[in-house]
Amino acid sequence: MQLYKAAYIYPVSSPPITDGIIAVENDHIAAIGPAIEVMQQYSGAPVIDLGEVMLLPQAVNAHTHLELTLLAELGKQ
Repeated sequence: MQLYKAAYIYPVSSPPITDGIIAVENDHIAAIGPAIEVMQQYSGAPVIDLGEVMLLPQAVNAHTHLELTLLAELGKQ
């Protein structure tokens, strides 16, 4: 278990967390929350303080161009 402390954490489906920690175990996020709560839950786990940073999910560009779908057939000829 490794704990990463950051000034701000922006989870996907919950409000932002100030002074938070992300607990990572085997490359998976085990817990996210305020530093005090997560440190109590995982007492003894090493903490890496990342300082005044924001941790947030990676942006994904998932847009499409449906109007170009018909052009796919042209490439097959």
